[in-house]
Amino acid sequence: MEEAYIDSNIFVFAAVSDEKEGLKARQVLEYLAEKNVKIYTSVLTFDEFSYKLLKNRKKEDAVNAISAFFNLKGIIFIDVSRNIIWDAFEIIKNYNLEPRDAIHLACALSRNLKIMISEDADFDKIKEIKRLSLSKIKT
Repeated sequence: MEEAYIDSNIFVFAAVSDEKEGLKARQVLEYLAEKNVKIYTSVLTFDEFSYKLLKNRKKEDAVNAISAFFNLKGIIFIDVSRNIIWDAFEIIKNYNLEPRDAIHLACALSRNLKIMISEDADFDKIKEIKRLSLSKIKT
């Protein structure tokens, strides 16, 4: 895998969860960095990720985790432009996704990405992209 879109839930699990999915999310992110995989995500991920951290962690810990997120090796943020929003609207109409999921998908498709790493099974019905859950990635 040379490049992949990372859904916000992966970053949230990595930073917040001490359960199995949190450990696996951290392992996957480390693995992708070691293998120099270009990881893409939407600027929307910052909102979702930061919101969860600020709600579930002490402010200092949340700020440190957000800083680490920004410094992930190889991370590329995709801007949410007017065109992305229009594409997301088409995705909502065609696939019945929630708006935030549609924005993530529109961002991935805007870069012709074929792989989305996510725990959200709603992406399984999307023919233009293959979803990889954490359990499917060998680290």
